[in-house]
Amino acid sequence: MLIGNLKDRPLPQLLYQIHAAKATGTLMVTLNELRKAILFDNGRIISAYSNLREDSLGEVLLRSGAINVDEYLETEKQVKQGKRFGQILLENGKITQFDLSTQMSYQVLSIIYSLFVWQIGYFEFADNKLPQKDLPDLDISTLDIILRGVKLIRSWEQIRKTIDSLDDELEPCIDWETRLKQLQLSKDELAVFHMIEPGVTIRDISLLSNLNSFETCRLLMGFLVIELVQKRGMPSWVLPDELS
Repeated sequence: MLIGNLKDRPLPQLLYQIHAAKATGTLMVTLNELRKAILFDNGRIISAYSNLREDSLGEVLLRSGAINVDEYLETEKQVKQGKRFGQILLENGKITQFDLSTQMSYQVLSIIYSLFVWQIGYFEFADNKLPQKDLPDLDISTLDIILRGVKLIRSWEQIRKTIDSLDDELEPCIDWETRLKQLQLSKDELAVFHMIEPGVTIRDISLLSNLNSFETCRLLMGFLVIELVQKRGMPSWVLPDELS
């Protein structure tokens, strides 16, 4: 059982630790009355759910324009009778299976990404416990999900927990090529990765990057978290045995 607070173990590092341990189970994160969960299968993020009303599938479909307000209200009445929102829309011909699957994936990713701005909140990983329900195929690598989430971080304090000195030099990890293939990087982000060479510090990269210094350091933080790169001469921080 893995238990703690996000202020002591930030979400990006936590997600990567579970991924690296190839664990299966549910990570529950709570903040006051809010409860959000991320589901893992053999270390791969497969789904997420939330008790926040705005995270519900119906509201996601409404905000995206996939359904209108009248369709939302009518479907909501039937949901209260015990039917599932998406299934009702399919039966009434209001949405296609493809569009529903797309919106469900968007819903799941939105729940996951919303957690990256939480700096506090209790977490608990229940090993080998997954809900018995249909789950959408995210078709996106867990490493890319973590990196995209990191790029939503808005606090320098969160970044400096990983990047504590701009004078540090970085180097690619041994299996960087395999990991790089799992990421969807922009041209500027890829350029930042290729700036990592002996003698080049994080400060140097920040000055040379087309991204601003905050964005560059945040991206490098993400690279460090998912072990695409490491601080020169430093071993991996991941401790998979905590989940074994």
